[in-house]
Amino acid sequence: MPTTRGWVVTIIGLILVVAWVGLGTIELGLAGMALILLVLVSMGMVAISGAVIDTTRQISPAEVHDGQIAYVTTRLHNPGRRHVRGIKSTESVADVGNARFDIATIAPGSAVNTRYRITCSPRGELTLGAPEITLSDRMELARRGCNGARSEDSIIVLPAVERLDHIPRGSGVDLGTTRTRPEPYLKGAEDFSALREYRSGDDLRRVHWPSTARFDEIMIRQMETPRETRGLILLDVRPASYEDDDAFERAVSGAASALTSLVKAGYLSDLWAGGTDTVDGSHIDLAMERLALVSRAKVGLLGLQENLRHRGGGLLVIVTGVADTELLALHAGLAPDYPTAVVLCAANSTPSALAAFHRRGVATAVAGPDESWVPEWDRMVNQSWQVPTRSNAAGKGG
Repeated sequence: MPTTRGWVVTIIGLILVVAWVGLGTIELGLAGMALILLVLVSMGMVAISGAVIDTTRQISPAEVHDGQIAYVTTRLHNPGRRHVRGIKSTESVADVGNARFDIATIAPGSAVNTRYRITCSPRGELTLGAPEITLSDRMELARRGCNGARSEDSIIVLPAVERLDHIPRGSGVDLGTTRTRPEPYLKGAEDFSALREYRSGDDLRRVHWPSTARFDEIMIRQMETPRETRGLILLDVRPASYEDDDAFERAVSGAASALTSLVKAGYLSDLWAGGTDTVDGSHIDLAMERLALVSRAKVGLLGLQENLRHRGGGLLVIVTGVADTELLALHAGLAPDYPTAVVLCAANSTPSALAAFHRRGVATAVAGPDESWVPEWDRMVNQSWQVPTRSNAAGKGG
């Protein structure tokens, strides 16, 4: 079809033809018909060219958290035997806009890469439309699509994660983390249970390299995990628990931070974030994707007790907005299985129900929708377990 320039030339040609009819000046008519013919010839040449551009797309990094930048690289390949000229590539990004590129020519058998960046926010699924490739004649009077195989892509934007140090241990001794001598590793002799950070004396044959690359710290496969190193992160998804959308997003970030920190600390952790079943935290990619796509929903928390109790272990982390009596009752039902508990509240002020949690020996932290979890977590750890944290350690150093 004609481009914008092609339509302009066609309209001028028609005006000249009309002027010829009205004024009788044949030169005007010839000029007008020549312009119209030029556009028609351009359309014909573009239509019969048979050129096709194949596209492949790569997104990096593969894992993106809320607020981080992703780079999208699209490879445009000319599989034909002739040069392809006048190429325009357009890629749409949902709720963001379009990325447009003009490419003068691609030689036969060659390829050209385009690249653009996206600030990924908020969390959730970000859809990238299939690349729209068109080509035109040298005068850009006509244009047609020339896409080969193409498809949409998506980026799963994970929640923002903060580092929460000094994860408390559940009651009892973690036999899986107190060994001081390297152990012989017999493939298939034990079942893989969890991951934890490397400690001096650990058998290097148990290094889990994918997780080591992910966390930028050496992670060890823990082949047997005692009951005391199990954990459960429970994200309250009830709409009434949150003052606004920002509070819920802060809670989701808190749940993601707690999950990541527990896994790094060696806990075999489950995640509940709505629905009837939990997600096994040892498959952290699936758990983080669940948090990336979670939304608020009406649910009865007390009906979850039977599903969660058989997964009992050492540490329970409840992440909510404004804690209430229903959460208090849920904790009472889970307390025999989770003797150590933490409640994280995303709220502008301290919920009154936290006093009842305190009387039960539950540690609590409150962070506003625009605040970081780290200072409140460190304060909670310092007050509840008397563990030196980043803030008071810095104060002593001064």
